[in-house]
Amino acid sequence: MSNDNKVYAHSSDDMIKEQIKVLRTNLTFSRNSTEDNIIMITSSKPDEGKTFISSQLAQSLAESEYKVLVIDADLRKPSIHKYFNVPNNHGLSNVIGGRNELEETIITDDESNLSVLPSGTIPPNPAELLDTKRFEAIINKVKKEYDFVVIDTPPVLPVTDSLIIGTLADQTILVINSQSTSKEDVIEAKQKLDKLNIFIFGVVLNRLKRVHQEQGYYKY
Repeated sequence: MSNDNKVYAHSSDDMIKEQIKVLRTNLTFSRNSTEDNIIMITSSKPDEGKTFISSQLAQSLAESEYKVLVIDADLRKPSIHKYFNVPNNHGLSNVIGGRNELEETIITDDESNLSVLPSGTIPPNPAELLDTKRFEAIINKVKKEYDFVVIDTPPVLPVTDSLIIGTLADQTILVINSQSTSKEDVIEAKQKLDKLNIFIFGVVLNRLKRVHQEQGYYKY
């Protein structure tokens, strides 16, 4: 995990946007091909800010004129629809279950390059639903149709969902709450990802307090 891919997110909106741009630049310049475009955002535990980072990164990529799809694959505690103010009565779970077609379920903003696939109906068996050929086929399809696909997933430690999704992702970004997440939790999450050869592109160290500013860099 390179230090070059460590991003610090702060309370200031402008500062957050600037750091998201750093993350965006690292992603766009480091990928080996145009098909290296499936990005999974996860965390070790709940409430670390992964959904916020997912939404901000997707918006930043779209602002750079990339065609972007953000998928809410957190079928247990979905939040992406709240960030983008879209309905969640139909979504990913309904498409995997065969009740809706992918094309009619993706919500596209005609004024931007950003599309949203919300989670849809909360299923009784999220992990089993994600661990299917149909979900894999969905990922393979959107991989070809979008420049970037940002997938918001559940945290690593409580459930296996993100480990299933991670095997289909090209890049994984681990979001860490600097104020509440222990070093042991981060290490355990990384070990789980490493065990399945899920590549961690970098980390976002979230909710840091700025104590000094010098020449554009921040010390803590």
